[in-house]
Amino acid sequence: MSLTVVEFFEQKGAVEIFCEIGKDGKQFKDINNNVSISHQTLSTRLRQAKEASLLDKEIVNLNDQIWRPTFPGKEIYDELVEQGVVEHYEVFRVSRQEFEKAEASFTEWVNENGEDIVGDEIWSLGKSSNTYKKPDNPPDLDPTELTDKDEISDDK
Repeated sequence: MSLTVVEFFEQKGAVEIFCEIGKDGKQFKDINNNVSISHQTLSTRLRQAKEASLLDKEIVNLNDQIWRPTFPGKEIYDELVEQGVVEHYEVFRVSRQEFEKAEASFTEWVNENGEDIVGDEIWSLGKSSNTYKKPDNPPDLDPTELTDKDEISDDK
């Protein structure tokens, strides 16, 4: 069953795909590398866009094809540009890529240092900086002996 244009653009990833493809079209692998939806969802959305007469598929070789907007698809893309959606998408895409790089760097740091940080040690937030430091003499707290001054907070 084909989706209407309205139904298509209500689907996850539809606007992102159109922003990514642009007016000139793009190869599947390039679209797939840049969108935040899964490979399977991308394939489904491209098929749905073709069924809704928004995109055409041009076979390049056995392993790839170029997806290009149809005339109505180009009109929709022009409106995305007019409303600033494409510009915001570009900022979003670059920010997502920068986040993924920072996340990978952090994950590498955790892999190298995580076991030194987490374990049986008690750590607290340093008062004069945003770094964590190990207390010199971590207190052995018994919750039944707490005073108002020693109150433990479960705030997250």
